Amino acid sequence: MDFLQKILNTDISPFLINFYENITIEMMVKFFIIYFFIIWIATFIWVIRDIWNRTTSVLLQIFCILIILLGTPLGIFLYLFVRPGKTLFEKYYDEIEDNLDTFSWIVEEKTSKLWTKKQCPSCELPVSHDFQFCPHCTTKLVENCIKCDKILSTNWVNCPYCWTKQEEKKDIEKESNKSEKNKKTAK
Repeated sequence: MDFLQKILNTDISPFLINFYENITIEMMVKFFIIYFFIIWIATFIWVIRDIWNRTTSVLLQIFCILIILLGTPLGIFLYLFVRPGKTLFEKYYDEIEDNLDTFSWIVEEKTSKLWTKKQCPSCELPVSHDFQFCPHCTTKLVENCIKCDKILSTNWVNCPYCWTKQEEKKDIEKESNKSEKNKKTAK
């Protein structure tokens, strides 16, 4: 405790005056040389860490480190000119962003196709894709496959699921309509 009180009670001004009187040009030159080497080592460490974050090319990494080692103090400006513009993480996130943009464009394209309305072949008014009959003119918009019973558009010739020709059904329907007409005319 006495030591601390002694330091606090001591007048600092004689020390500063003594220090100021002992400063020489040689001491200032040594100080600036030491300061220069500290800045140079800090720059060297920063360049090593920065170039590792910017490229995986060992040749470019070695080249940039040599620029700093041999081109001091102006080597930093050459390094800033030579180094890649983006870090590997920035490139990675840009690539992810581009992929997300592409993905969102694909999703928008697919959903826009789902939400666009088709037209009724008879009245040409818009109807939804999932409608089986036109709400305006009551035209049948879809039929079931004669083999697999999946829902098909009325203008499809073959079923896309089982590849059965759908005209057979139409021929059967025409024959059944003719036989019904014949039965009615016979009565």
